Amino acid sequence: MAYTQMDTYLQECRTLGASNNDMHILCGFECDYDARYIQWYAEHLVDTKKVDYLCFGVHYLVGPDGKETYIKNLPSQKQWLDLYTDTYVAGLKSGLFLFGVHPDLFGMFYKEWDKDAE
Repeated sequence: MAYTQMDTYLQECRTLGASNNDMHILCGFECDYDARYIQWYAEHLVDTKKVDYLCFGVHYLVGPDGKETYIKNLPSQKQWLDLYTDTYVAGLKSGLFLFGVHPDLFGMFYKEWDKDAE
């Protein structure tokens, strides 16, 4: 979803929730975990009560060169597996997200199932 669509999504979600007495409808987002965005997620989404929850995934990693790379385009190297794992664990430990999603995305770039992948 584009950032410009956020307010419309939230309004539609809240309207749907208010009009449905049979179930409780929650509004939330799946966000990319990136330590650079944690404060923004907290201040603009969670603390303002715009959303009921956030969940996270790791779709991009920032390498030593500062370049953001989509998971699927990473080389099949242990250093990237380690960075993916460390980033995912940091998301879990952040306390901002209700849960993490698709922890298996490393399989898009780390092709060998070895002791490190276990």
